[in-house]
Amino acid sequence: MTRFELYKIAFTMLDSESTLFWQRAHIFLLIHGAFIAIIGLRIVDPTLLILFGILGMVFSIIWLAVLRMGQEYVYRWVRVINRLERELKIKDEKYLFEMHAEEAKTDNEAKKFFPKCLRTKTTNLIQFLILALIIFWGVVTIYGTYIILSDP
Repeated sequence: MTRFELYKIAFTMLDSESTLFWQRAHIFLLIHGAFIAIIGLRIVDPTLLILFGILGMVFSIIWLAVLRMGQEYVYRWVRVINRLERELKIKDEKYLFEMHAEEAKTDNEAKKFFPKCLRTKTTNLIQFLILALIIFWGVVTIYGTYIILSDP
């Protein structure tokens, strides 16, 4: 197998890992959405509030771990591609992956219109969302516990 074939396989694997990364995120969003919808049905049973609060926190922590693992898989394939590019010098001294990065710079130009706080990596925004969900589920759990303890 030639280095260029390995390079194409690495690109395929990178694309596959990126797709899996987003599929995992969608699954966790659906789980949290279902939990929030159930709580939004005005279920006043405090035991269920505590149960969903704890489950929500557990799923948030699992999501954070899966997010970081998926991010590492994507970066691993980027490192493999970069190493293969150094070995496979293209005749015009531009690497294929770098040419894709040049195309992505035009996307970065569009980001200049957004506030600085929104110009960050997507994974950082997802981590912020997960942190907000952990806090939300903590509040739900505390509220359910408060209802149980204050009931005469």
